Amino acid sequence: LKAQLTRARAQWNAGRPASYTYDLRQIAAPILFPDTRVTVQAGRVTRTDLLPGQEGEPNQLAAQTIEARFDDLFQTLQRQSRAACPDVQLSFDPALGYPTRLYSGMGDNGIADGFGEWTIRNFTPLK
Repeated sequence: LKAQLTRARAQWNAGRPASYTYDLRQIAAPILFPDTRVTVQAGRVTRTDLLPGQEGEPNQLAAQTIEARFDDLFQTLQRQSRAACPDVQLSFDPALGYPTRLYSGMGDNGIADGFGEWTIRNFTPLK
């Protein structure tokens, strides 16, 4: 997974746009956060908005650039490498390399520790 992460990050760094939007769906068991659109302009998160059909406030954990998501993925792999029975799954966009999915939990299904998962959809470069 670390090699996969390194390759994807290099791919992202080679062609990343400075401005873009993406939609984030996130679960931190047992909490399902509202689906949130993240807007990044000139390398900074400038806004978060609820997606249509969602209620409440935008997910406060959503406000991250793709670079920050890569940093979080690296930290997750570091933490999980010390766990007794880690279960980590990663997916990346084949064209740009940005992460599209993270699942992190325990392979022993230890519900006491829960699990976390997020997916990125509708990534759109801005001009």
